[in-house]
Amino acid sequence: MATGTTRGSSVALILLLAACEEERVAPPPGTAERRVMVPSPPSPPPPPDAGPPAIYPKWIEPPRLRPNDPDPNPAVRPRLIESVEPEYTPEARKAGVQGFVILQLTIERDGRVSGGRVLKPLPHGLSQKAIDAVQHWRYTPAENQMGKPVRSSQNVSVHFRL
Repeated sequence: MATGTTRGSSVALILLLAACEEERVAPPPGTAERRVMVPSPPSPPPPPDAGPPAIYPKWIEPPRLRPNDPDPNPAVRPRLIESVEPEYTPEARKAGVQGFVILQLTIERDGRVSGGRVLKPLPHGLSQKAIDAVQHWRYTPAENQMGKPVRSSQNVSVHFRL
């Protein structure tokens, strides 16, 4: 502070500078020029139910197929050539259950269904009846780019209607 100023004028200068954020303020005559940084008010706290920010990977590398794995996307898809209708269980018929079971099937090089898993089940034993039915289905085999038969996987819906 310059000499010859009083305590009252320095308090007024501080109050004037405190009202400005990072601004150049012309000081009163006879005092030195100052730059004052006043901290901004704190940001409001996040809402109480907000969790940490979601972090999503930009790209997930699909798993590589092993030599004997079924091809999920062959050049020529298998076509259904023979199917068997599923049976209703007595419990499901009594309960009036209708709908569909979604299965992921593994289709072999000769067109037979060798395995699968349930993606969307139905109650009262209908999922098992769907699995039993598709075991008797036959397909034309899937083919790769060179026209050779390959194992493949395919999702199918098995419908149950009363």
